[in-house]
Amino acid sequence: MSDAHGNFGARFAGARSLREMDLLERTEGRAEGFVQFDAFIGDLLTRLLQDGPMVQIAWSTSGPSQMEFVGLTGAQRTFMEECWSLDRQQERGAWFLEEQVSAAAELLNLPYHYRTHGRFAATL
Repeated sequence: MSDAHGNFGARFAGARSLREMDLLERTEGRAEGFVQFDAFIGDLLTRLLQDGPMVQIAWSTSGPSQMEFVGLTGAQRTFMEECWSLDRQQERGAWFLEEQVSAAAELLNLPYHYRTHGRFAATL
């Protein structure tokens, strides 16, 4: 492992591999904070590769379009709101975030389109 001296952040930054980072988090009791996040991301990635569309977009010509993740459980939706909603991020000091952003959300549906439309999926 990396140098045993210094604070956790310095040792983590000095890790030479993802495995070493993971081991450092586990041995220092820092991994528990990522359990729910890891499960959430793992579920999203599994659904991305196996199920239907990930996002539904309500297009608007008169105002901002809205994007919604499809198929989230109530607990996952709550977790997502707690982590990434604009209000929660601003409560944690992220005042630099914009109220509206552009996102290429339709790219999240690309694996689904390739499964259902084959070689023509990229033109949808």
